[in-house]
Amino acid sequence: MPTALRYLLAFVVAAVVVIAGYNAFWPVVDVAVEPVIQGEEVPHGEPTFSWSYSTDESGEIPRTKITLRAMYFDGTSRTKEIDTVDGTCNTYPSPDDDVYPKSDQIICYYAGLGHYFKIVAQDGKYLVQKRTFEETSPDYTPPVTNFETIVVF
Repeated sequence: MPTALRYLLAFVVAAVVVIAGYNAFWPVVDVAVEPVIQGEEVPHGEPTFSWSYSTDESGEIPRTKITLRAMYFDGTSRTKEIDTVDGTCNTYPSPDDDVYPKSDQIICYYAGLGHYFKIVAQDGKYLVQKRTFEETSPDYTPPVTNFETIVVF
């Protein structure tokens, strides 16, 4: 096999490995948007959001299913399952400045790993965002991650 062809083949293989590795460590986030059902009235106005938690403590690690309900002035509401995480969840006492005023920021935590969830209003939509964090120690400074949108109301 000619040397130029070997280099080209090695380059193609390396490119495939790099692309596959990138997708494995930084997957594309699929943001769930609730479809509108034909004939269903779309609620209008600024909703008030309410978090609810359902914790299953039957296993070794407690698991909490997080649900979010949007209640509108016209009496309609929408409820979506947001995530299931290890540990338990509570209202976060020091919410970020960009948290939608008719909602709370929450924190879920278990054994050194946790998640913040918040709602941010943007262009008439309400973005449910999540950020993962790790506990620090004298020997370990974890990476700081950004909030990612996981659901849109």
